[in-house]
Amino acid sequence: MELALLLPMSAVLALGFLLLFSSKLLTTPVPANVVNVNQATAQQLARALNLPAAIAQQVVDARQKLRGHAFGSTSQMRHLKLFRGTNIVLDDDQLVVRGKSDVSSEYWRGIAFFFFAFFLAHVYLRKMAPSADPFLLPLIELLCGVGLMMVYTVKDPFRDTFSFLGQVRGVALYGMIALAVPILKPFSRIILRRYQYVYAVAAIVLMVLQILVGSGPGGVHLELFGFEPVEVIKVLLVLFVVSYLTQRPDALDSPIAPLPRVQDFGPLAIIYASVLLLFVAMKDLGPAVLLFGTFLTIVYLATQRKIYPLIGGALLLVAGFVGYHIHLGFFATRVTMWLNPWVNTDAKGAQLGQGLWGMATGGVFGSGLGMGNPGMIPRGGSDLIFASIGEEMGLIGALCILIVYVLICVRGFRIAMHAVTHFDRLLAAGLTTLLTLQTMIIVGGVTGLLPLTGITLPFVSFGTSSLVVNFFSIGLLLHLSAKTLPPDVTDVASSAWVRSARLVTVGMAAYLLIGVGVFRLFYIQGIADTAIAGRAIRTPDRDLVTRDHINPRLKNYADAIPRGTIFDRNGRVLAVSAKPGQYSQATGLLNPDGRMRLYPGGPACAHLLYAVEGDHSSTNALGRNTELRGYATYADLLTPYRLRYLPGASQMKGEDIRLSIDLDLQQAASKALIDSAHSVRDRRTGQSKDRGAAVAIDVATGEVLAAVSSPTFDPATITGDGMADLLADKDKRSTLLDRSVRGLYPPGSTFKVVTASAAFQQGLQNTIVNCPHTEYNVKWRYDGVRYSRRRITDDAEFSAHGSTDMAKALAVSCNIYFARLGLLVGPEALEKTATEGFGLAYFPKLKALGEDLPDCSYGQGTVRTTPTEMAEVAQTVANGGIHIPATFFHTTSPSSQSATTVVTVDQAAQLQGMLAGVVTGGTARGVFDGLPVSVAGKTGSAQNDQGDKQTHSWFIGSAPADRPSLAFSCVIENGGHGRSAAGPVCRAIVAQAFASKH
Repeated sequence: MELALLLPMSAVLALGFLLLFSSKLLTTPVPANVVNVNQATAQQLARALNLPAAIAQQVVDARQKLRGHAFGSTSQMRHLKLFRGTNIVLDDDQLVVRGKSDVSSEYWRGIAFFFFAFFLAHVYLRKMAPSADPFLLPLIELLCGVGLMMVYTVKDPFRDTFSFLGQVRGVALYGMIALAVPILKPFSRIILRRYQYVYAVAAIVLMVLQILVGSGPGGVHLELFGFEPVEVIKVLLVLFVVSYLTQRPDALDSPIAPLPRVQDFGPLAIIYASVLLLFVAMKDLGPAVLLFGTFLTIVYLATQRKIYPLIGGALLLVAGFVGYHIHLGFFATRVTMWLNPWVNTDAKGAQLGQGLWGMATGGVFGSGLGMGNPGMIPRGGSDLIFASIGEEMGLIGALCILIVYVLICVRGFRIAMHAVTHFDRLLAAGLTTLLTLQTMIIVGGVTGLLPLTGITLPFVSFGTSSLVVNFFSIGLLLHLSAKTLPPDVTDVASSAWVRSARLVTVGMAAYLLIGVGVFRLFYIQGIADTAIAGRAIRTPDRDLVTRDHINPRLKNYADAIPRGTIFDRNGRVLAVSAKPGQYSQATGLLNPDGRMRLYPGGPACAHLLYAVEGDHSSTNALGRNTELRGYATYADLLTPYRLRYLPGASQMKGEDIRLSIDLDLQQAASKALIDSAHSVRDRRTGQSKDRGAAVAIDVATGEVLAAVSSPTFDPATITGDGMADLLADKDKRSTLLDRSVRGLYPPGSTFKVVTASAAFQQGLQNTIVNCPHTEYNVKWRYDGVRYSRRRITDDAEFSAHGSTDMAKALAVSCNIYFARLGLLVGPEALEKTATEGFGLAYFPKLKALGEDLPDCSYGQGTVRTTPTEMAEVAQTVANGGIHIPATFFHTTSPSSQSATTVVTVDQAAQLQGMLAGVVTGGTARGVFDGLPVSVAGKTGSAQNDQGDKQTHSWFIGSAPADRPSLAFSCVIENGGHGRSAAGPVCRAIVAQAFASKH
């Protein structure tokens, strides 16, 4: 039977080892020019790694002093003292400590030794104990084999410490020796029940030594002279409790009270409590919980009284509550993680979530042996190795492992129920409980059913001490299963004991299969796998700043997706991902994914690309990060990540984006804007203001042909620190603000075009107003309230305009005319025209507009617009009164669904003619002379309360004036009159646009 089970188990494992080895070679590439630091000479190291000859020789000398004259890992070499204080940076991808042939020979030698050891153990066991249980050896072979696979896959076999061979030795050498010892004939002559206090004293001595001279991370003393005493202590205490209760069968029975007598229970409680307290002193509650749970189970089996586990469970809860609130060791961190693995304030609180990431990423079928990334799980080869199994072997593999543990539990309790003596029964039950409860605690912790602990998964986790003790426990169980009594001697378990043992067995099996398997694994890997794998963990980093952390598997996969290219309307590249090493200066900071990007458009396109490469939001309507990177959320990458190694799997790539801008026009507009804005000086400090924006729009389609902002930056050369400074706005220039889209300004007299349009709608275009230059005590009513303005005036250099119609008022930019016109139009009509007609998003609400109506009517007061919006105003008039919302994305078939008719074609033509008069004989006279096309437009000088209070310079317009195809706007902060600063920028835009077809 044992051989019949070992053969298929070995065949399955052999196939797994073969798949693992092949997959690991595929997923752990070794470059052709890699350097083997254990074989290279000093000259070869110096040449390959660009090291000084003296440093290279020191590396070789340090290697010769090591055991085996070889580095165990590339990390060991990179952390040599001789590199400290230097600026030498070694690329780990170019280094290995063993080649493919070394890895292959060591791997397969280890596998052969593993199988040989188990078949040798089979021969030995059948010879020494022919009637021993035939199921245990094949079951632990399967567990150990899976453990070897996980230990191998979590490491890079070419660059990391080759822990695989250490695990092979732990299983096939030390573990098999420990298994064989209880089977030896001399061991069977030992009467184990006689040495109860020897076990107790030995356990306490080991514990004291561990506290005094032990070592371990974070102040937790785990190791003593190279092994972990806690593993030995666990078995010693089981032997002590079983021996004590066997020799005092009535120690825990009390006919008069539910609790035992002190003189009977006292020694047991004192010794056991002493060890538990020592564990508490070590700040390691995991073993304490395991030992206490095992103790309660043994006591229950010995007495069949449920009062003991109930009281013990209550005490355990109280101890956990106290330990959490006094922050005992890592216990508080583990409880914090358990309560909320995704958002917590503990700097080490991400471990559980990282394990859940791995299992969820594996899903139902797993990533495949060697094809996952369990190395990204902290302690993925030890404490969280069950998460590694879930990632590589999936829900199916993890459930199979749980079934194996359940089978070991069932076989162990079957041995207990058929044991020949009461001592053997309790010992078999105690050892089985120890192994099973340890499994229950760690898999419950890894899956989030319980707080995570630092104990190992029996036979699977990396660690020689645990393996040796677990193999010894299995050896004891095999020894007990093979024992027989003389024919004339009987010691049969009572029916009550059998019922209790079966209850414990069923409870443990139900916990593993239903609690962990159904409630947790099915949820993590079968139901919520996509949500969990794509969920962020929000915990503090080492600098104590709390950040979102992304599943590194999906993050790395996302980083490898080629980001889409951004083109202008003519197919010229504005942004493109760079190949590795092609552009070392670029940082890709405009790219949220952090990859390198080339930006041929330079500073002229910086703001636009910064917006387009960002996420779409209510404050960034241009954001196309989702399209560019090829996915919406990291959860969307889970399926392609799982399929990445399958034949025919295609490489994801981001979507290319074609913007509506013309690169030549964009650069020309940017240069003109910067030159004009730079010439504006602060009247107090004399420093250049450098602030403004300009926009050009295709009249027929609404496509933005240019949108520039000043000040700007060069996205191709900016450093990480430079971007941080821009985000912090340390120079108070708001450089990252795209003033063309998000800059809010009073539009000044350019807004008179909106008021004029509202007047056309009301039939008021023929209104005549007498302009005395300054009008005093202007009064009006709105919503039943009387308002007044002390005075309304035109600019000081203007004279009184006298009798003025709309055409003249636009040409000379008469404020009094439009204040009076606005009062005639009324706030409701003006607001409707501005918002529903022209789409002005920041226009004041009716109440505020009514209170400030005269000033708002000529673009002052509470009116705020953006340069893009004012370019749309010019576009609407030029397009026959039809407003088309501006778009920054090029399309071959523009949609007219969002178009709005503001004024009729005839009314728009009249208004366009009036704006042409502004250029030929009004406030913009001479600005556009000498161009190949005529221009219609409106100047503006917007008063403001910022800085030195010099007016903002505005100009909006279109060209050609008679058949317009281009609309534009410009604002120069504190630039003065519209013709002086903004006008020349618009002239440059028209000149470039009509020098070549846009």
